[in-house]
Amino acid sequence: MPPRSGHAAPPTSTPREPLAADFEAPTREAWERLARAKDSDPDRPLRTELEEQIAAQWLYTAEDQPVPDPGGLPGAAPYTRGVRVATPWGIRQRTAVADRARANADILADLEGGASEVLLSVDPSGVAGVAVHTADELEQVLAGVHLDLAPLALEGDPSAAGWLLDLLSERGHEPDSLTASLGLDPIGDAAARGEAVTEEALTAAIGQLRTATDRFPHLQVLAVDTARHVDAGAGGVLELALALATGVAYLRAGDAAGVDPSAVAAATEFRVAVGPDQFLEIARLRALRRLWAGVLEHCGVPGRERRSPLAARTSRRMYSSLDPWVNLLRATTATFAAAVGGADSVCVLPFDEPSGTGIADPGPLGRRTARNTQLLLSEEASLHRVADPAGGSYYVESLTDQLSQAAWARFVAIEQEGGIDAFAAGGGLADELAAAVAQRRHEIATRRRSLTGVNEFPLLGDDGLARPATTTAPDPDAGPAPTATAAPDTGATAPVRQTGAGPGAGGLLRDGADFEALRARAATVPDARILLACTGPLSAHVGVAQWAKSFFEAGGIETIASGVDPDIPALLAADPVAAAAICVGRDSDPAPTLAALRQAGVKTLYAVGADIDGIERVRDGVDMIAVLGGLLDRLEEA
Repeated sequence: MPPRSGHAAPPTSTPREPLAADFEAPTREAWERLARAKDSDPDRPLRTELEEQIAAQWLYTAEDQPVPDPGGLPGAAPYTRGVRVATPWGIRQRTAVADRARANADILADLEGGASEVLLSVDPSGVAGVAVHTADELEQVLAGVHLDLAPLALEGDPSAAGWLLDLLSERGHEPDSLTASLGLDPIGDAAARGEAVTEEALTAAIGQLRTATDRFPHLQVLAVDTARHVDAGAGGVLELALALATGVAYLRAGDAAGVDPSAVAAATEFRVAVGPDQFLEIARLRALRRLWAGVLEHCGVPGRERRSPLAARTSRRMYSSLDPWVNLLRATTATFAAAVGGADSVCVLPFDEPSGTGIADPGPLGRRTARNTQLLLSEEASLHRVADPAGGSYYVESLTDQLSQAAWARFVAIEQEGGIDAFAAGGGLADELAAAVAQRRHEIATRRRSLTGVNEFPLLGDDGLARPATTTAPDPDAGPAPTATAAPDTGATAPVRQTGAGPGAGGLLRDGADFEALRARAATVPDARILLACTGPLSAHVGVAQWAKSFFEAGGIETIASGVDPDIPALLAADPVAAAAICVGRDSDPAPTLAALRQAGVKTLYAVGADIDGIERVRDGVDMIAVLGGLLDRLEEA
C-alpha cells in the first residue's frame, strides 16, 4: 500500500521577499480570519465537500504539504508526477461510424488534421461501432493508415484483437516499431453487465497476451476500462478503486498462467474518463499512477517498470444535447486536466456527439474541434513541455493524497468482498452506481451542482447546430439501467436510459438527462409558456426576473416578461397564458398583481423573490424537475 502521508510542521522561519521585508509575516490564523470575515456563518469549517467525502479547504499553506513527499520525481516511480517528461501526449481520435468506407475517410482526415493515434470502436452489428466482421474488413477501415506511425487502440468486439494481429503480420511491420492497444477487458465487460468473468474468457485474454507480446513486444493487450463505469454514474474514488481491483485481478490471472507481473503491467492500458472538475481530475490521474505503482511494488516489480500506459477520454456523461456548444468548454477543461495530470494519450469526444435520444454520428466540425482542442493545449499552451505542472500546489497535492487514501480503502473493501467479480456479480457495483446516480441527480435538480445550458442559463430555440441523423440504436443486450432510488424529498423519477457506452457496457446516464427529458416533453405541449409578472421598478425586480427566466426555461417553458408596471388585464387579453410567476421586486407589494392575475383567470401561479400566501414559491434549492414537471402537467390540462 502506498505510504500514508502525514503533514509538514510549520516552518520555523519564512524567507522574506525584499519587497515584503517591511511588512509583518502573515500567519495562517490571520488568513483564516480574513476568510471567515467574508462568511455569514462564523462556525462553518473552512472547507467545501466535493464528492465521495473528498474536500477542498479554503486555504492551503506549506503545513498542508504531505510529508514525506509520496510523489517522487517526474519520470520515476511511483510516477505520481508523470511518466512523460517534456514529451507530447498522444492525440487519440475515436471512430465509431458503422460504414467502413466513411470510417476510413474519417480516420485519414483525423490523422491529416493533427491526430496522432486512432481509437477504433468495432461492433459487427454496426450499432455501437464500425461494422467489421473479418480481418479483411478491418484492412478496409485502416487502408492508408501507417500503424507504425499512428498507434491504433481498439474497443468493442474482442474478436477485433485477433483480426488486428493478423493484419499486422500481413503488413510485415517490424515488431519493435509497433505500439497498439488491443483493448481486451473481459473482467470489465462482465462487471458492467453485473456478472463475474468466465474462466474461458479470462484464460483466452491471458493467452492472447502471451501470443501477441511474443510477436509484437510493445503491444498493450489488456485494457482496464473504467470510463464505462463513469458513464454509468461512478465517481472518482469508486473509479480508482475499480481500476485497481480490475488490474489486480489481471495480475492474479497472469500469475496463475506463469506470466510475470512486469509483463502484465507493460501489456495493460488503463482507460479512464475525465470530467470538468479540473483540479479533482488532475489529482485523480496522479493518484491512479501512485496507487498502481504501489500495487506493482508489492508484486516485486522493479521501480522503473511500476507503471502502465494511461489513456484518458472526456467523460460522455458530462456532455449534453442541450446547448451543445457548452460541451466545448467542458471538453477543454477536461482535456487540460488530463494533460496536466500526465495522461499518455487523450481522446476528446466531439461536442456534437449527444442527441436528444442517444449518440449521434458527429459531424466534421465536431471532429475538427475535438482535435484542435488538444492541438491548442499542446502546441499553443505548451502543456507537454512542463513536467508535472501541478506539482507543488498544496491544493493538488492534498487532493492527490485524499484520493489515494480513499480509493485504497475502497479497493481494500472490494477485495475483502471477494474482488471485482464478486462485487459486480453480487450486485454491489450496481447498488453503488444507483446511489451515486440518485445523489448526483438530486444535486443537479436542486442546482447544488450547476450545468450551464442545462439547469441554468438555458438556450431555447434553434442552437444553430446542424445535426447528422442519429444512428446508434438501443443495445438489446445491454440490460436494464440501474434503478436509482430517489434521494429524500427529491421527487426524482427513474433515470433516463441512454445508449452509447459501447457493446456490453452498463449504459450511459448523462448528467443532464432529466432536463433533456423535460425539454423534449415541453416541445410537445402546445402552449408551454409562463408570464413573468414583475412588481416594482426595474432596478428592484430585474435580478428576480432573470433568475425566474433561467429557472422556467431550463424546463423548456418560454418566459414572457411583463415589463415595468404592467397592465395585466390588457397584457393577457392580447396574449393569454395559462401560468404566471409573480417576480416580487424589492420593497414592492405583490397584492395588486396577484389580484389582477386571478381576475384574468390565471390559475397556475408561482411566487419568485418573496413569499405570497397561498402561492407556491420557487427559490434556490427546490427540486426543479418536480416543479417544472408539475407545471407541464398543468399546462397540458389547461
